[in-house]
Amino acid sequence: MMILQRYTRFAFLTLFCLTATAIVALALTPSPPALGIGDKIEHVIAFGCLSLLSLIAFPKQRKLVLALALATLGALIECLQLLPALRRSSDGIDWIADCAAIGIVFGSAAAMQRLEGWRSVA
Repeated sequence: MMILQRYTRFAFLTLFCLTATAIVALALTPSPPALGIGDKIEHVIAFGCLSLLSLIAFPKQRKLVLALALATLGALIECLQLLPALRRSSDGIDWIADCAAIGIVFGSAAAMQRLEGWRSVA
């Protein structure tokens, strides 16, 4: 059973790294493919997925540290998009969308954890 847990954790850690790499690569690509659902929704989906994967890949890490690291990644992406060589535009509202997704996922996880705690006591 321990071996299965180890492989599962490794799989989620790998998936987190691949997802983070893909998000950064797409964010720094001059002409990323558009999904047709709106830029802000794309940000929410990307950072929502990344947030969920971070909770699974790093179960022992403090949640505040994970959330701040992801918010910092979003801010760094927006700062890098200011570089003229990338031919991208930076938008602070994109970072707010990233942070909203992070807050929704981490808030939902905390609420579920509290509900589970209440259930086990009852």
